[in-house]
Amino acid sequence: MVTYLRSGSTLTADIIEQSNDVFYVYEPLHSFPQQIYYTETQICNISTGDCRHPENELEDPNVVKINLFNILTCQFGNLTQRIYFDMRFHAKRSKAMNQYDKCRNNETHDICIEQLEKLCHQKPIKSVKEIRITMEIANWLMGVIPNLKIIHLLRDPRGMLASQKSGHFIIDNAPTVAKAACNRFQRDVLVTHKMSKIYPGRIKLIVYEEIAENPVQTLNKLYDFLGLTVSQNITNYVLNITRSGKENNGYYNVVRSDSVKTAYKWRSNLNWQTVQQIDTECKEFYELTGFKAFKNELNYQDTSFKTRDDTVY
Repeated sequence: MVTYLRSGSTLTADIIEQSNDVFYVYEPLHSFPQQIYYTETQICNISTGDCRHPENELEDPNVVKINLFNILTCQFGNLTQRIYFDMRFHAKRSKAMNQYDKCRNNETHDICIEQLEKLCHQKPIKSVKEIRITMEIANWLMGVIPNLKIIHLLRDPRGMLASQKSGHFIIDNAPTVAKAACNRFQRDVLVTHKMSKIYPGRIKLIVYEEIAENPVQTLNKLYDFLGLTVSQNITNYVLNITRSGKENNGYYNVVRSDSVKTAYKWRSNLNWQTVQQIDTECKEFYELTGFKAFKNELNYQDTSFKTRDDTVY
């Protein structure tokens, strides 16, 4: 899954991991250099969009490519050391990483890696969620892993940036951040469109709001794309975490009392000036993906106004 910070990706990946046929690794690049993402040859700042060539091993996109290739092909003995730390730090995010973490409490690294690779090979689907790469890198992976499938997850930039700001991940400059973000999203979508023609049936473009509004329908779409079977238990699980009626269980977690309210919380949190600034900078991205700009402040206050088309993307 190729996606972005605060895009609803933890929820989406969690839904996919509910199948017993899935081996899932959560954000293996999490402890790599912060506030950046990787293109095929450079690293770029998420707030400003400024890019530069790598200056060390952890900034090298080729290192990123090889690590992701090794994870997706169950070669866990050949990873950058920081990834092993992340696998333990995020143990609760993935059943596979949790198993590795528990093993390391009693066994050596080599023994636990051997067990992890065995489990990985047993599962038909190897799943990785990553927010630090571009579709350029996904395209490289598609070329070297013949049966690889890509889920490209988008979210309304206004909701995504509002959530990033509340988590203090980005600078407080809406025009600059929106321009950087939407330029990145637009480049990725254009690559996705090209890849869809080269690799028909192997790429799925989806938006988080679709999951929030129609969780069961989207569950079926995702599982059908991946060749997985939807059980009643999985359906019930998805309904429980998106329509739980319980208090949200934290900024980084997946359970939501009402996923639709969570997805559109930005409509009551963002001031009109900020919305205007984002809409201006994201105009071309909206046209490409079906998101809609507001005509005026009254339009923004009208909660019946749909913020995206259903069919463009």
